[in-house]
Amino acid sequence: MIRELSVQNISARCTPSSFNIGSFRDEIKDFSYTFKSGCVYGIIGQPGQGAWALSYLLTGQIKRYSGKILADETIVNPQWLESNSMYIGEELPRNRWLRGSNRTIRQQLMDGSSSYTVGEIVELLELSPSRLDRTIKQISNERWNASVGIGLAHQKVAYCFPWFNADFKEINRARLSLCSNVLKTQKTITIIPSDETSNLENIADEFIYI
Repeated sequence: MIRELSVQNISARCTPSSFNIGSFRDEIKDFSYTFKSGCVYGIIGQPGQGAWALSYLLTGQIKRYSGKILADETIVNPQWLESNSMYIGEELPRNRWLRGSNRTIRQQLMDGSSSYTVGEIVELLELSPSRLDRTIKQISNERWNASVGIGLAHQKVAYCFPWFNADFKEINRARLSLCSNVLKTQKTITIIPSDETSNLENIADEFIYI
């Protein structure tokens, strides 16, 4: 487990996307910050200002960028981020799968190396047992809970959510609150990009305006 994850003078462009949310062109410019474990961060900015791009960056999905990313003062690359971070709503990167794609939630949970059992993760994140033998793509909003559970099973240290605005506040707020509370108790780093602090009221520990 790392104590902090830092970005130094980071600039990058991307078009992040997520199920039920869509996508938009986003750009982060010359941004620096140090994120501490055990904290939930609300990254606040309008579409195009880089909040969602930061989530993409810290999960290793942006391969070309300027600046530095450090884990406990050690420079890390996108491959390290992909192995140690989780983009919420998605499954494990395919290059980690030994038996091809379309792995079920149960299979990805069982392949983890943490001390948690599948049953403990199901209870902790209020997953539906009847959906464990489906893939992430085959479930709807519960995919947030499922991907957090997969991340815990694989001992991920940073969890980055997709764009969260007022359109999704009523639909996913309860899930977001549950997931962020679980991650906070696990001493992970949690990143949630949004356009308004009110969307993350009583969820984020700290707001960063990008």
